[in-house]
Amino acid sequence: MRPWLLRDVWSYLTTGVVAAEPTVEEKCGMIRQHFAGIARYRNTEGEGEHIAACMFRKRISWYARTMHPCRGLKDEMREISTDVDMENAFAAVFGVAAAV
Repeated sequence: MRPWLLRDVWSYLTTGVVAAEPTVEEKCGMIRQHFAGIARYRNTEGEGEHIAACMFRKRISWYARTMHPCRGLKDEMREISTDVDMENAFAAVFGVAAAV
């Protein structure tokens, strides 16, 4: 599954053109938003970030198959516990700066 599939469908239906593939930075931004959404939704007793990290380890494959090096990203993301760990994984694999 491509998490930006709905964006592509909307673009095609409204303009007749499929949007360009998101850049690595845009994909990292989508991952950040997805992670933050899970953390907010699952924030019970202050453990939202930890729960989000556990859940996101399963979901990283959705993104990783189009982000190369795929294996490097998956390996780094298996070790995350916080959003800071996730940013460190992005930096290690892609050299992407942390979100502001």
